[in-house]
Amino acid sequence: MKKYLSVALSLLLFACLFVNTAASGQKFVPAVPLRVTIEATDSTATACRICNDGLGEYVDGVDGVTASLTKNGYLSIGFQSRATLRTVNFDYFFPGNPSPPPVLPVVAPYVTSQVYQDFNLQDMVLGATRCIGLGWGYTNGDNITRNHGFQFGPHVGGSSYAIATCTAAASNGQCTQWTVEPRQDGVCNTNPSVAGVNDRIAARGKATDNDRGLYKMPFKLTINRK
Repeated sequence: MKKYLSVALSLLLFACLFVNTAASGQKFVPAVPLRVTIEATDSTATACRICNDGLGEYVDGVDGVTASLTKNGYLSIGFQSRATLRTVNFDYFFPGNPSPPPVLPVVAPYVTSQVYQDFNLQDMVLGATRCIGLGWGYTNGDNITRNHGFQFGPHVGGSSYAIATCTAAASNGQCTQWTVEPRQDGVCNTNPSVAGVNDRIAARGKATDNDRGLYKMPFKLTINRK
């Protein structure tokens, strides 16, 4: 019980300090449950460094996963929200990367994107793209939360944006499939797949950030309405 309480407190601390809350007057939209694939390679065929667990799609409400576009229009995925049957693999080895940060157990991995007052992922139309802040994270099951920030979170100067693209739509124009990856596009990113890695250490009600540096962490998400 103590372990799970510590995890919850660590995630809450992260959320309070780094996840933007909806601004006054923001347009709320219906939440969308999702089916999510973490692809083995990105759109340039570069092998992932944030990778799936080999068990297929992550589906909202299945095997303890929660995955949705929220009513505030941002992406929220908890890979172990209600059970520990699924996980995500993080690989810090990539040509030019610093030495890997200290190894931590991967507990309660998640991904969340930034809230924008004037933008909802649900409202994208076929072919539209948008640069978004996004963070991948996990705890060590105790007092450390590790964030991999793509222009979202602490110590992300020099990191890439994630780029969301609507890749399929229904006949009414409603987007039904998105891809999200920190790819090079010449506008948002000239240097792709760079994440700022930070360890947030909570102790006695206070948090200390330990900047681990910038790492190439390629990934690609394919997201479908459930």
